[in-house]
This record gives sequence, structure tokens and C-alpha cells, in this order.
Amino acid sequence: MKKIKYIICDLDGTLLNDQKRISEAQAAYIRQLREKTGIRFGFASGRAISSLKPIAKENGLYEACDLYVANNGADIHDGATGEMTEMDMVSLDEMKYLLELFRPYPYINVTFHNPGRFFAVYDTERARGIKELNHYPEMVSPFEQEYKTAPRVTLVFAPERMEEVKKLVAGLKLPETIRFVQSEKDIIDLCHKTVSKAKGIEAYVKQFGDSLENVMAFGDNDNDLEMLRAAGVAVAMKNATERVQKEADYVTEKTNNEDGIMHFLQEHEDWFRSQEKA
Repeated sequence: MKKIKYIICDLDGTLLNDQKRISEAQAAYIRQLREKTGIRFGFASGRAISSLKPIAKENGLYEACDLYVANNGADIHDGATGEMTEMDMVSLDEMKYLLELFRPYPYINVTFHNPGRFFAVYDTERARGIKELNHYPEMVSPFEQEYKTAPRVTLVFAPERMEEVKKLVAGLKLPETIRFVQSEKDIIDLCHKTVSKAKGIEAYVKQFGDSLENVMAFGDNDNDLEMLRAAGVAVAMKNATERVQKEADYVTEKTNNEDGIMHFLQEHEDWFRSQEKA
């Protein structure tokens, strides 16, 4: 059995239930396991860091969260030191190109963020929800306000159009440095090819002389695939996509609405007993 030193969880559809909360029981169990074994715990999400830290605070995990991997790996924050590392961003030229590329498709809302500001081509209820979820103070149009480089560009659309949009994006000429990945049922992220949750986690664990073999990762969607493929132990949620479940080492017996992570860890506590603090 690989020596697991890190537990890294995706948020939406994984650690969070559908009400965007972490149950008190699950949060308490994570705190207890971390204290007892010395395992480091972290979030790895497509969300911005402005959303991750409030989630940790609101759910009693702020002191227990050692790592925040935000924007699918573009931003890495050390919970202990506060140190922030930015990976490769989507350049201004690439952002301008992408805005024009998707202009002929009004059913796709192109969005991205800069510090303190959320940009959306269309002012929709879903866009406003993303703005609130990530704690952005204001939302403006990229065609009306200046913007800077961003960690990712997000395509938002009706969930029933996912396969249609995937085929569209795959057939369009994206910049050579940009890749796309589904992150939610109605979202596709466009980010730099060098950016992924796996690379963000790897950059963090290397400072302790460890590798991704020492990581147990939990996920549910396609933007978790690289992280799960690279992790020493890959766990898909019961509610994960079929593709994610097929590629994982394990699938939880319960969903994100049933504290699936907590139940999985409880069932496999023997993996961690040898690591308990003296």
C-alpha cells in the first residue's frame, strides 16, 4: 500500500453537497483524521481562490486546509504560509481571440475573472450566480471594460447542450497553448495546456520531498481526470461521470449528498493507522 500523506478533494459534486455545504460530521471527521495522522488536507477546484477560503471558513476547515489549488491548477495557495504561486495564464491576445471566436454562438456565455471583477459577455442569472459563488464584487462586460490576463476562460451554457458544445469547441481552432475541459454539467473551462490540478498539487508536495504517489484524490468530473490519473490512490464519487468512475481506483459507495468522502475514509482507516502520531 502506498504511503498516503495528502488527501486532496475536489469541491463541487465531491466534498460539497448539492447545497454547496460540507456537513458538520464530514468536516469534523476530516479535522480528526488530520490531527491524528498528520496527513495534509487540501481543496483542488475549478473555482477561484476568492471562493475556496470562505468555503473552508464557513465549514470549519480553515485551520485544517493545508493547500488550495484554485482555477483548475492555475493558482496554488499554501494554507500554512499564505504563499501564492501562479501558473501560466491565458494571455490577453488569447482572451481577445476567444471572445471573438465564440461571438457567433449566443447560447454560450464567455466569462472570466480578474482580481475583484467578474467578466461575462451576457448578464444572465447563471452568470450572476457564478459571480456570487466566487465572491466577486462586480460583473461587467469584456466588450465594455478593460481586462487583464486570466487563469482560465469559462464557457457557460444550458446543461442539455454539453455534448453539442464539446463537439463545437473540439472543431474550432483554439490557440495552440489552450486546452478545454468540462468542469461542471454546464461549464467548459479553457486554460493553458501547462495548467492542471495534478501539476498544482505536484508543485506543492515536491517541497516536502514527496510525489503524487503519496496523494489520495477525490473527484467527480472531467476536470479531475488528470489529478485522479496521477494520484497514488484515485477515488471517484458515486455520483461522478461514467468516464471518471472508469478511470478511478475506487468509487465511493455514497454520493456527495451522503458524505461519500467521510464514509470512504472511515472504511479504509487502516490505511492511515500506521501513520498516526505518537
